Amino acid sequence: MNQQAFLVGIGCNTHYQINISFILQQLLNRFGVVAMSPLIRTAPVGIKHAADFYNMVVYFVAKDQPQHLKAWFNQLETTLGRDRRIPGAALTVQPGDLDILHSSPPDSFINTRQVIRDSYYLTIADELLSFVGLAESDENTECKPGEILDKVTLSVFGKEIGLQPKVLAASSLVRKTEKSVTTLTQAEARQWLADEACCLIYSNEPRN
Repeated sequence: MNQQAFLVGIGCNTHYQINISFILQQLLNRFGVVAMSPLIRTAPVGIKHAADFYNMVVYFVAKDQPQHLKAWFNQLETTLGRDRRIPGAALTVQPGDLDILHSSPPDSFINTRQVIRDSYYLTIADELLSFVGLAESDENTECKPGEILDKVTLSVFGKEIGLQPKVLAASSLVRKTEKSVTTLTQAEARQWLADEACCLIYSNEPRN
């Protein structure tokens, strides 16, 4: 399969600093470069006796089939303690949830209003896509009147994320158990996506 870019929603309402950091570390270990939206705290909707949720959106490029990627996501969720054998358990206690919101060729523009159903992902997804230059329209990137995002922070491989869009790139191993991570500038992030798109074009060209 040719490389695809995936827009993925992440949610958690217990030990978010540990659990979401773990998820992001695993994504960096596997895919190398991950673009991250702000991390926001949201009140549970239609759920009684549940703690606040923490949500963010990530964007990365992978060769995985969507079904294989989702299976790997399920493994990560199980590692964090999610138990699908208990009906409705995830509605009140959610140690980790990863959902594929959209997939498309790298460097493709995305209209979030057409691909995202959950409203709490919309504004932060717009912020992320605007940062990397893939928002189909910039008119929706600002908060709605009266909307205040409760942004929070956490650390991933020693880098603080959460208050604004950020793109992290894993570099060479410093030690076997520690990965060196670099924060890309906006220009570097956009060049990364342009390079990924070029690789896709070259891989599709017929060979003599």
